[in-house]
Amino acid sequence: MPTPSRRVLAELVATFLSGTNASGHDASPVQRALATLTALLDAQGVALAEVDRIEAELTAQTGYPRVTLPVHPGSAPSYAADAATIRRHLGDGPAARRLTAALRRRRHRLVQAAEAAGLPAAQAHEHAVAAQIGDVTAALLLTPVADLRDLILKLIVLIAISEPGPDEGSLYPAAYWRALLADVDQLNRSEVEDI
Repeated sequence: MPTPSRRVLAELVATFLSGTNASGHDASPVQRALATLTALLDAQGVALAEVDRIEAELTAQTGYPRVTLPVHPGSAPSYAADAATIRRHLGDGPAARRLTAALRRRRHRLVQAAEAAGLPAAQAHEHAVAAQIGDVTAALLLTPVADLRDLILKLIVLIAISEPGPDEGSLYPAAYWRALLADVDQLNRSEVEDI
């Protein structure tokens, strides 16, 4: 299940469902699932920030795991981050073997530094939160609705899934989901006014 965009979710909930008490005793199962989903998306943001922080510190300490390829005088520096690139530029000779060994040592140092810095644990935590987000998102979308507000909420989650970036709102299918959301919201408002 793709992860809903936190930005889109927050924007649409504020626009279409302001005043909804998603965590109270009278909240529907769909609304409670939204509250859980929102908390998990916030937790994922924190987890991703921790992974990014550790990776930035590692890069600052150890640099990128790459080697400088020999170039002709006056040429711009060229780098390789994998053995295939080294072979493509240097063939299978002694120079290529030395650079491949140097690259292997740099990668090994980076792996050791990453483990010491806690990167694998931070990545595992982020992956676990992402899995929970997928489970809660799927459950929310499959939960029966109690009223039109629940249907609006489900449409909001579908839109947040279909718009991973800010430019996708005018593309298929997000533009059509947004049109459907506006229609259902209008029906909901008409229903509330008739009461």
